[in-house]
Amino acid sequence: MADLEALDRKANPGAFSTFDMAVLVPEVERLEPGEIYLEVGVDKGKSLSVAKMVAKEGVEIWGVDLCKDPKVPGTRFENGDSRIIKLEKKVKVIFIDGDHTYEGVKKDFEMYHNLVNEGGVVVFHDICDHSAPQWAHVKVKQFWDEIKGGYKYHEFVHEPLDWGGLGVLDL
Repeated sequence: MADLEALDRKANPGAFSTFDMAVLVPEVERLEPGEIYLEVGVDKGKSLSVAKMVAKEGVEIWGVDLCKDPKVPGTRFENGDSRIIKLEKKVKVIFIDGDHTYEGVKKDFEMYHNLVNEGGVVVFHDICDHSAPQWAHVKVKQFWDEIKGGYKYHEFVHEPLDWGGLGVLDL
């Protein structure tokens, strides 16, 4: 696996830790030329830039976000609401880190999980309980808890359990 500390130093700024990288990087490294990684919720582009740095030549790296294009060279970026943009290509890995409301994360999953090829994964960011008042709108955990039982899944969390965490669904 790639040197996570080096990736962290080279990546765009953003809220994506080396702990997060330890989960997502192996999924991206497994992609073969012609396969697609899709990131829903790019923000400043840190995780998108990490995906690009570790992907094999020929893997397509796509991002969609309401924020402006973070200008990650070699990636395809769609600016707009993830609920409006329609993608028609099959993907192998989807990283959902966009609208953290219950309705938002549910809609992102419903819109995009059918695009995942057999053997692909959907990775959710921020599956831990966000109980602090300033994070009351973050309901990824609620949706994650509802759907994970229907799939083979893996959870990656670290202390303290009041922020972050990743959930991976095998499709």
